[in-house]
Amino acid sequence: MKIRHGVPQRLVLGPLLFLLYINDLPLNVHGANLVMFADDINVLITDIDVCAFRNKVDRVIIELESWFQKNDLIINAGKTVVMSFHSTQKKKSSKTSSYFQQNESNLHS
Repeated sequence: MKIRHGVPQRLVLGPLLFLLYINDLPLNVHGANLVMFADDINVLITDIDVCAFRNKVDRVIIELESWFQKNDLIINAGKTVVMSFHSTQKKKSSKTSSYFQQNESNLHS
């Protein structure tokens, strides 16, 4: 069968060819660190300022969509997750705090 783009599945060299196929992705995404392993890509974006962070996220998404479109690849939205980490913690409410204290004391009994 003739393959016009992408990498055929169930091919022994498939994983290696796929890595070569997506090799230039990090060169086309700015303002983020890409961690790639096999067919998984993690996009790490950081900033101290919330507005600057949001702008970076928007720009990176546009760059990723553009690269994927140019390379005839589709992002599987069902397997795409966003995680947000913050350096500051919100104060727990007294109700929540007492709940955790009760459960903690029950664990040690």
